Amino acid sequence: MDSDFSHLPVMAHEIVALFAPVPDGVVVDATVGGGGHAAAILSSRPGLRLVGLDRDLDALAAARVRLAPFGDGPSSTMLALAPSLTSSSTRARSAGSSSTSV
Repeated sequence: MDSDFSHLPVMAHEIVALFAPVPDGVVVDATVGGGGHAAAILSSRPGLRLVGLDRDLDALAAARVRLAPFGDGPSSTMLALAPSLTSSSTRARSAGSSSTSV
């Protein structure tokens, strides 16, 4: 894994504002990346917990570090590798199909 992973989240204030009306509970960040937006959201909303998903192992490693301060408290996080929705063999079989089921 590349220990030099870096990402500067853009529009963090706008993202936080979008989450203002969301009730306390669990939210899913399906593209957690380096965790920049997730950290901004959790910092502003201590009643939220976050499940973060990403396919990029380097991004997940960076997110684990960035989101570690949120630990196991009310704003805890759970990060996981999100596998591809379809395997290469499934894509090959459905190449002629006009629709895909998810």
